[in-house]
Amino acid sequence: MEPLAQLILEQKETDVFSHALQFVNKEKEVESPEDALHGARDIIAEIISEEANVRESLRQLFKTSAIIKAAL
Repeated sequence: MEPLAQLILEQKETDVFSHALQFVNKEKEVESPEDALHGARDIIAEIISEEANVRESLRQLFKTSAIIKAAL
């Protein structure tokens, strides 16, 4: 699903759902386009988490604008 993740990261294609259909494969436990998109999002999260400058930017964003709420 890495090609699907790369397609999403490029943000050029507006209909990623139709591309996700190509990755449906019950043998690989990808039973729907939603499953393919979920897998691609996991890959994107991993790619982003490996970028130190992105992590630092997110930390700064959270420090300046995050709102933390707790509920019981």
